[in-house]
Formats: sequence, structure tokens, C-alpha cells
Amino acid sequence: MPIIEDALNIDPMITQQPSIRDKEVLISAMNYSVKAGGKRLRMLLLLMVADLYGIETRKILPLACGIEYLHTSSLIFDDLPAQDNSDLRRGRPTLHKTTINDDIPETLCEGRAQLAAISLIAMSMSVINDGLIQNGFSAGSITRIFGEISQLMHNLCIGQMMDLRAAHVGITESNGQVEKLDQIAWLKTGKTIEAVLVTPVILSDRRLADQNRDIARLRELARLIGILFQMRDDLLDVEATDTIGKPTALDVKNNTVTYVSVLGVDGTCHRLQQYLSQTLQLVDECWPTDAETVKDVVRHIVSRKF
Repeated sequence: MPIIEDALNIDPMITQQPSIRDKEVLISAMNYSVKAGGKRLRMLLLLMVADLYGIETRKILPLACGIEYLHTSSLIFDDLPAQDNSDLRRGRPTLHKTTINDDIPETLCEGRAQLAAISLIAMSMSVINDGLIQNGFSAGSITRIFGEISQLMHNLCIGQMMDLRAAHVGITESNGQVEKLDQIAWLKTGKTIEAVLVTPVILSDRRLADQNRDIARLRELARLIGILFQMRDDLLDVEATDTIGKPTALDVKNNTVTYVSVLGVDGTCHRLQQYLSQTLQLVDECWPTDAETVKDVVRHIVSRKF
């Protein structure tokens, strides 16, 4: 969607500081990751919820962009040698593996990637706050938005810590490995989806009691989608094709405990279909009308090739 891609572009002038070479080098790194051609599923889901609650796209676009910046920052960190140690993301070298336009020596690439990720988090806060205020949302609702986002980032870090420990220490609960994987998927993936589903409701005109009722259902929907997303990711890791845009068998290389390593390919596929059925049923409850479009997004998540 052109409106999304245009909105995501980070202009060097946005900082309102003199144009200096070092700033341009950093912003080019931020744009390299943000504009890497992702699926934008999180932004699309946010706009779908906004439409359900009668919020104009232009008014909520700063929130969608801000959360996408946060998501991108997490991917930059996730690819670093201390985390997943991935050389490719979306078919291109990961940020810490490229000089982009040969504008820095290779020895600075990892440091620039770390700084770009942190700067994207700062940019996210500014874009969300300034944009929502300018578009007329109340201070109280914006405060609640930042509460959701801060909890999202904290939970994401907990999920990544659990993932790292699982890879290096293992999952000690031999009878609860799948449940532990569900928890990791919920924290690492589901919580970002939860933010895009819940925050438009907070900005809506609904009564607080109605908001809380709807938010509870959307949180559960996000948890299920997060698990679906991770199960499909784990399957993609063993489906050795060039279409996924990142190294295959990376989970095996990193000794990562996955749904496939615990359940096998067939077991993961079977569980994926079970969770898909539950998720589609919950979508019907959350979207009394026009649910099919949201269902198409969910089906894409479980059938995607990258």
C-alpha cells in the first residue's frame, strides 16, 4: 500500500537538526531496515481494527508507523551475532552485515545496526506521541497507548531471553516443552500483534466497559496468531527454499528448540491446522461484519512462503 510505504520513510529533516554526515549514515541504516519489503501484516491488522471502530486511516497512521518502527528495531536486534546471528533478512544482507552504500567500513556495521535499532525506538515514541496529539486523540488514551507499548517491549525482551536460554540451556520441563514454546511465541510475536489489535480500541469512542470486553477477546486472538506465526516460521526453517529471504536451517545451527524439533514436521502441521480453526472462529466473534478479510490475513500467515 503506497500510503503505508510513504508514511514509513524516515526523512533526515525530521530531526530538525543541521544535516550532518553521521546523521545521514544512521538514518540510511534505519530506512534500509524499515523499507526492506516486509509483509506489513501488523500495520494492516491495525488499520482493519481501526476501520472496525470507525477511526480514519490518516488519523491512526502515526500509531501504525510507530509500531512498525518498534517491530523493525526488534528484528535488527534479533539478527545480531549475540542473538540469532542471521546474515540475511527478507532476501538481503542483515543490517549488521552491510555497508549499504559503502558509506562506513565493515568494522562499524554491527555498531551502526545497534544504534539504528535504538534510534528507531526513539523515533517510534516521537511519531506516535506527536501524531496522535496532532490528530486530536485525548491525553488519557495516548497515555494508555504508551502503557501498552512499554509492556509490549518488555514482554518481547522476556520472550527473546527465554528463546536464548532454550537454545543454550534447553527447556528443562520435559513434559511441558510445547507449552513453553507457546509462551515464547506469545511474548516474542503475539505481543506485538496484541498491540496492533488493542491500541485502536483504546483510541475509539467506545465506553470503557465495552472497550475492556473487546480488548480481552483481541488479546486472546493475538496470542493464537502469535503461535500460528511461530509454528509456520519453524516449518519454513526446515523447508529449504530460496523464497523465505533468510538462511534456512538456522534453528538447527543455533540449537534452537522449536515446534518442529519437539513435534516433528507432521505434528507441527497438524497442530497448526487445529490452532487455525480456533483462530478463525475467534475472528468471527471479534468482527461481526467483514470478517473474511481478516481471515484472509490469518490464512496467509499459515500458508506464507516467507
